[in-house]
Amino acid sequence: MSLASIKKCNPEIIIHTPKDTAFKPYGRLIENFDFNDIFHFAELNIKVPKEGVEYFASVPELERFDIINTIQDYIYGQMPVEVGSCAGQNTQLIGVEYHQGSETILAVMDCIIILGRQQDIENNTFDTMLMEYFFLHAGECVELYSTTLHYVPCQTTERGFAIICILPRGTNTKCVQSGNPNLVMLNKFFIAHSSHVNVNSYEALVRLSGPIPKIRLW
Repeated sequence: MSLASIKKCNPEIIIHTPKDTAFKPYGRLIENFDFNDIFHFAELNIKVPKEGVEYFASVPELERFDIINTIQDYIYGQMPVEVGSCAGQNTQLIGVEYHQGSETILAVMDCIIILGRQQDIENNTFDTMLMEYFFLHAGECVELYSTTLHYVPCQTTERGFAIICILPRGTNTKCVQSGNPNLVMLNKFFIAHSSHVNVNSYEALVRLSGPIPKIRLW
């Protein structure tokens, strides 16, 4: 479904693109890099489940492409990275995450990412009305800064969505027990919507408030 069609189905929200000024607080569009080889490999090999979402933090077949060395050099200052995939069916955001270090996303299929700013968390709460929507065309690559709240993309067609995601190595792997209830995996701080957590049991738990962000396809 085109950006114009998605906008027509969701007239109550503003949907930007990474080329718009609105994207600047959240990240940057990565241009002038050749993603053709890894993109075409992903098109053929990332399977989109018919239900739910599948995430793989590290996919060795994706990590072997030369463009990853370029990304590691220009974006991560030669720090070790992992290259994974995320694909499936999703039209809403019941939580957000953030990491220490940028996340780089290459859209394999058109999708919408819904973003917020860590700086806007107040009194352990983030208001979903502050989130903004961005349409990624297949083949576009963006860097999301470490203060950007984000989560699973939303699909734009009934086929689902698929992305390649690049993160500092070790992110989203098992971590030791933490006193921070928002630290759910190594370098993964997760903030769930109030309707999906027992807020009375976790008084210090940062949570989302407001309506759950959603995308309609019809």
